[in-house]
Amino acid sequence: MVIDFFKRSFQLGFTFFALFFLFSLSFFSTIVFADDCYNNNESGSKVLALCSCSDLNLTRGNLSGSYQLQNAIDCSATSTWNDYAGFTPIGTNGARFTGTFDGQGFNISNLNINLTSTDFVGLFGSVDSGGRILNTGLVNVNITGHDYVGGLAGAIIYGTINNSLVVGGNVTGNIRVGGFVGDSYANISYSYAALDVFSKGSSTALSGGFVAEHLAGNISYSFFNGNVKAYGSRIGGFVGSHGSGIIIYSYSTGNVNGSSIVGGLVGFSDGTSGAKILNSYSMSNVTAGSGGDNGGLVGFLQNSAVINNSYARGNVTSGGTIGGLVGYAQITTKIDSSYATGAVRGGSTLGGLVGTVSVGSYCINSYWDNQTTGQASSACGVGRNTTDMILVDTFTNNGTSRGLNKPWDFIGNPNNDTLFRNNWHILAGTNDGYPFLTRFSIGASYDVEAPALSYTTLSTNAGNFSQDSIAINVTAPDTDIATIVINLYNSTELRNSTNQSISPFYINHTDLAEGVYYVNVTANDTSGNPTVLATRKITLDRTAPVVTLVSPAHGFINNTASPASTFFNCSVTDVYGIANISLYLTNGTNSSTSFLVNQTKNISGTVSSANWTVTLRAGNYSWNCLSYD
Repeated sequence: MVIDFFKRSFQLGFTFFALFFLFSLSFFSTIVFADDCYNNNESGSKVLALCSCSDLNLTRGNLSGSYQLQNAIDCSATSTWNDYAGFTPIGTNGARFTGTFDGQGFNISNLNINLTSTDFVGLFGSVDSGGRILNTGLVNVNITGHDYVGGLAGAIIYGTINNSLVVGGNVTGNIRVGGFVGDSYANISYSYAALDVFSKGSSTALSGGFVAEHLAGNISYSFFNGNVKAYGSRIGGFVGSHGSGIIIYSYSTGNVNGSSIVGGLVGFSDGTSGAKILNSYSMSNVTAGSGGDNGGLVGFLQNSAVINNSYARGNVTSGGTIGGLVGYAQITTKIDSSYATGAVRGGSTLGGLVGTVSVGSYCINSYWDNQTTGQASSACGVGRNTTDMILVDTFTNNGTSRGLNKPWDFIGNPNNDTLFRNNWHILAGTNDGYPFLTRFSIGASYDVEAPALSYTTLSTNAGNFSQDSIAINVTAPDTDIATIVINLYNSTELRNSTNQSISPFYINHTDLAEGVYYVNVTANDTSGNPTVLATRKITLDRTAPVVTLVSPAHGFINNTASPASTFFNCSVTDVYGIANISLYLTNGTNSSTSFLVNQTKNISGTVSSANWTVTLRAGNYSWNCLSYD
């Protein structure tokens, strides 16, 4: 606190003595002002911050921009936006998004879109070449469109999606409806969807749990868990129609229901442009109509398409041609080192592994369980009983295993296995004892719940403080915490980033210069679920505001008859903002017990002033102004 005394006098027979105090007083603030994050981006910023659902709305103004979420966003309000049509997708098929959207592990929850007559519907309507969607989560969506509908994107054309998810809720449309993406020409990796998908189109619907139609690029390390219901054909638990690219290290679980050409993983796979399904599986149960070709992994496989190191364990129930793994394999397709175990029921043509194979297509080193499928025959492959199907020798011993041309690649290189890619493993109690692919956790319970995280005692609160230190103390009580990260920023840069996996986490930053600082704390569990605390804005201000006594002047004499109205004016400046200013007036000594006037006005800004008009009788007076920042 700095106190300066200025004597000023005037007469009406009264003299004024001026006195002012410089004080610092803390007040509370927060960094996130809902809809202001986007608009507060500095001019020329290469990456634009998004803090709210309203901020998402503004991204359509720059479809080539780079965006980052700064916190989790609740879009519940979108249910009433645009006369209940909800959120308008980012980008259209005529003006596609070509920028970068990085969710930084934050979730966007409760997004509502209700555009029943509109094509290209999702958080992003359409994404073009160069467009990238990274680290973005959608939770509890309610999305309805016409054609080309997806939770994350209606269509993505030669772009990239990585480490993203759509969990909870539903996606509904006519044709080309996917829980994650509608039409895809993109590379998609480390992503998943877990929700319900509904396709109302009655002909060729081309719809799937994860992607409706995949026409280029690869899908890897991704999965779908949920229900797919469609009235049309080419329906898949993971991908509806697969025209090009590789699906690898991916799987589906749940239920798939369509009219025809329905598959637990893929409905229709066409190898004309190199479509392959590798190291993937389906646990989905398949139900289809009275005709068509339907399978536990793929409904219809054609034109040199390949299935390798894959399996299906769901049941298949339909009419037409059906198989435990593939319904119909035609025109030089290849099935290698794969198997099926689910019950195969109904159908005019049934096969434990494949329903029908045309000339030039074949199965090699592939099996079905002739007990659990209920089928003694198949268009190709070898039937084995359940006891044989859970023995590693069946898949690796060339000398004793019927139908084995080359050993499968298992961990530990049993029998004739000499390869070291270790695609397969077999363990009693895992996957019911059947072989499983080593890149997956079979039957895993996927944790999508964010860890608990909170500031605790000793933490510096948001606000203004006359000190040179900032302390942060947080606790994350979950037992599966992977990392806690505490970041300290000033107005221009990251000043310090510290992380550890142990809770509680305490750090005290000292010897800090005056200025504005931001504290950001994030915790991630071992499943990758993030929790981000509200960012704290902390101002370190050890300099008091500067007050100037403007009027009346020192020694001013007022000759107006008593009592007289006297005008008082004080101005104040402060680097970080002013809270209020007070007028104090006494006709005796400068004692707080004899103030005739004690009036406070709230003011703001870094430069301000205040006026008072006071009626006084003749005498000598002293006055001061006191200001808090």
